[in-house]
Amino acid sequence: MFAALSASVLFLICTRLVVAQSEMVAQSKPSGQRPSVGAIRWDGWGADNRDAKVMGPRQWENRLPFYAKRISDGEVQVRGDSQEVMDQEIEYASAAGLDYWAFCYTHEKSGII
Repeated sequence: MFAALSASVLFLICTRLVVAQSEMVAQSKPSGQRPSVGAIRWDGWGADNRDAKVMGPRQWENRLPFYAKRISDGEVQVRGDSQEVMDQEIEYASAAGLDYWAFCYTHEKSGII
């Protein structure tokens, strides 16, 4: 029950953060301009993420992020938690026209992950 409650609370917090950020960006633009465009990031690409384990088989190689490294035939390392990767992510987001993004964080001891 705690995990389910925590997931709901985290979702609400993340949703509110996105709405608040969207409102701030919208207020900073004169009317008549294009709407603000953003994304919620649910990356999970840290040291011991379970998603990297299922992305190891070569059949999923085309779905790996640009910073993934193949360790062996069935294993990949997907670490998006470096400054170099974040700088490149910001460049890509800006080039794609994103005005903002919101990170959703789940603490490892929450029971959700």
